[in-house]
Amino acid sequence: MAQGGAQWFTVKRWISGKILIVKTQQLDAIRGCRADCGSRILVSMNSLTSDMTEQRPRPRILLVEDEATISVALGRLLDRWGFDTIAARTVAEARALLGGVAVDLVVIDFRLPDIRGDEFLVWLQREFPELSKRSLFITGDYGEQALAAIEATGRPYLLKPFELGIFVHELRALLDPIEGPKSTGRSSVQSSSDISAA
Repeated sequence: MAQGGAQWFTVKRWISGKILIVKTQQLDAIRGCRADCGSRILVSMNSLTSDMTEQRPRPRILLVEDEATISVALGRLLDRWGFDTIAARTVAEARALLGGVAVDLVVIDFRLPDIRGDEFLVWLQREFPELSKRSLFITGDYGEQALAAIEATGRPYLLKPFELGIFVHELRALLDPIEGPKSTGRSSVQSSSDISAA
């Protein structure tokens, strides 16, 4: 044991950059350790326990979708893919939720009961400019006016029914500022074995 309750640990780094603790060694044993036994670092036991118990938080999505069946189905499926989902059926509900809950992404249905999704995006850009950059539209409206309005926002979109794998890929791309969103909504990639959202 070193001063202050710290111990020496032999560690190896995973490819992802996370640290894996291989074994505890006493200070005397470390001194005789060969050069190829791994890196040696001095860590406090308090910081080690907190680092081991902290998990990477799951991204939280605000899903603004008025159709309850779609909202529930997407929430369940996204949970399996590592996302937490908060649902709002109207823009008024979405605004109220954003006032009290931090979210990482916003998925907006274009046709909503109170106002259109593109109008909600304008409010989002004014009130939460960084969050508005991590938004994605979904729509079952294939009309020219609806698609033109969505395309005018400059945000990615997917047409219902969409393949869940593409949806999750777009969400992850929105979280990664280097990758960024790629979808124009007109993906023809469909697989019969994949789950689609209506």
